[in-house]
Amino acid sequence: MISTVVDTAVEQLLQPVLAAAADHAHREGVTLVIGCGSPGIPLAPDGGRVLVLPAFGPDAPPPWALQRMARAGAVGLLDRSEALLIRRTQPTTPGVLIGLPRPERQQRTEGVDMGAVPGPLEMAWAEVQGDLPDDGPGVTWIRGVGVVPVARAVLAWAQGRAVVALPGTMHHPLLRAGGVLQAEGPLDAIEATMFVRRAPALVAALAARGRAASAALPERQQVSLRMEEAIILAASGGAP
Repeated sequence: MISTVVDTAVEQLLQPVLAAAADHAHREGVTLVIGCGSPGIPLAPDGGRVLVLPAFGPDAPPPWALQRMARAGAVGLLDRSEALLIRRTQPTTPGVLIGLPRPERQQRTEGVDMGAVPGPLEMAWAEVQGDLPDDGPGVTWIRGVGVVPVARAVLAWAQGRAVVALPGTMHHPLLRAGGVLQAEGPLDAIEATMFVRRAPALVAALAARGRAASAALPERQQVSLRMEEAIILAASGGAP
């Protein structure tokens, strides 16, 4: 299995199913690639026995990632939002919608988690609020496209946190159902964050709404079965 740099939320949500998937891929002679944003991963032969889970986000995929998807035996999608990209760029690569496994409720975490935000946003926070707090009601920021903002929101809800979406975050039914607060600008994101942190009961209510929305995600066993299906498809070189 080859795992490149992917968001930690994606890694945490997939962790319960990856060990079994890696063992199955090894038995089938399939190389399992998690994330394909690194240009250092060698390209597989056309139709090679490779299963790519692109795990895109929060930024648009680079050109080399699309090349890896095009030459893989199969592509595993962790969220439906990735399907449009597959259709537009690599229509000949078969894909399987694997999905993110529904997480169990976790220990509550505190503080503000910005994630990988552009430098100007960090500077704006420092100018308005000073140091980033690591205690008090938890708020997670999400941004961009692909599975990453979805995974960050789902994990945040499981940890009892509210979620604020930065400008440019994709519209997604799960994020909408989960009550994500949509910011229109950097100062709006900061104000929304500080507003909910002053109301712990509101943070708890938003997290509970998010966990209820997360019930739409597949259970761990379903994700494992879909992963097996994708591995078998890749082992056949993409042939049904």
